[in-house]
Amino acid sequence: MTYGYSIKEIIKFTIPMVLNVLVMNLMFTVDRLFLTKYSLDSMNAAALGGSFSSITLFLGIGITQVANIFVGQYNGAKEYLKIGRPVWQMIYFSLILIIFFVPLGYFCDHLGLFPPIYFNEGVNYLSPLLIFGWLPALSSALAAFFIGRGKSTVVIMVFFLGNIINCFLDFILIFGVNDIIPAMGAKGAAYATIMGEIFFIISFATIFLKKNYREKYGTLDYKFRLKLFCNCIKVGFPLSMGMITSQIGWLLMMICFSKTSRELATCESIGVLLWMFFIFCAQGCARSLTALSSNLIGKGLQKEIENLLMLFLKSNICLFIVFSIPLIFYQDFILNFVIDVNDNTAYLRSELSSLMVLIWFTLLLDGMYYLICGVLNAGGDTKFPMFLEISSLWIIAVIPTLILFFTNRLNSIIPIYVLICTSQLINVTIIYYRYKQKKWFKRII
Repeated sequence: MTYGYSIKEIIKFTIPMVLNVLVMNLMFTVDRLFLTKYSLDSMNAAALGGSFSSITLFLGIGITQVANIFVGQYNGAKEYLKIGRPVWQMIYFSLILIIFFVPLGYFCDHLGLFPPIYFNEGVNYLSPLLIFGWLPALSSALAAFFIGRGKSTVVIMVFFLGNIINCFLDFILIFGVNDIIPAMGAKGAAYATIMGEIFFIISFATIFLKKNYREKYGTLDYKFRLKLFCNCIKVGFPLSMGMITSQIGWLLMMICFSKTSRELATCESIGVLLWMFFIFCAQGCARSLTALSSNLIGKGLQKEIENLLMLFLKSNICLFIVFSIPLIFYQDFILNFVIDVNDNTAYLRSELSSLMVLIWFTLLLDGMYYLICGVLNAGGDTKFPMFLEISSLWIIAVIPTLILFFTNRLNSIIPIYVLICTSQLINVTIIYYRYKQKKWFKRII
């Protein structure tokens, strides 16, 4: 069975991509973990604000990350001097987003997003993240130059160093340092995240503009190309809208939980925290598969992509088995780590124990879905996954949550996560059928 690459090449490329996603997810999970030790209310405020922030950030990231698809297809077709072009188009798009993000950040206190108990901490966390919300899109555009060419080691090194900076600043800014630096709580976590993003951008840009890259890949070819710009938007917009609409659904559910009780809000915050931490393998493998498949499409190799997908799906099952160790057999270790054992939070353990089982099963389904979508995205087939994910999540999970909330029957998080698992099972079944139709195998350059 041929994959278009040797097993050694696949592993060499995929492991940095997985670590890359792990490091990026840790930037957010470390924030939340520090905030759980600072104040559960701060953590819940950050979770609620983070959900809204993600909606707006996906507007940029969902589009700029498609540059790696164009880079991959140019690389596979050996049109090396054109590789810098899609990156520059997405750099321009990121800068245009400043017009949207800065006013939104300054006036986010008028959104009516936070219940009174979380208002101050929530606004202090959300405002700076929104004002600088264009930075993640810019770093995503620059990272695409490396990911699309299969050079993900550079990305993981930059993200690793950036996260060290983020962790260091998190501790200092959240808790403060004696009388020198005051404790800022959630606001400090936001500032630490922004500093990490600035480090990413400076590092990627410095490498991107090196002389040998300018000569071989045309990284100084900064001309604005309207056709290429629009083509990138065309491919990336469905991805972006899918992320945004799904995140709106998650935000509405989080608002329902937070307005119902502090206990449900805490369960949801911890559940999302655990999902973000463990999903890194599936997301990293999906990004790797997209980049590898883009190059193979550029070379016109379809059978190798199909074999490659099966290899990744088998790996996902193995990861599912491994994740059963912490999520099923050693739950107490995780629960002792994310919540304090005291009279106020001990009763959460039973609810969170059941939730962890559902998250474990969701990880298997999410992994399968992300991998198949990774292949579809490589060929520019992004609209179908968008409509599928939006419709299933909203019909099966979001709307029932809203009904339970407005009828005062939302008293547990477990039924909602059962519905979420059901929606993802339907997604996997349908997206696999779409994949078998092979409409995704086409060049977009």
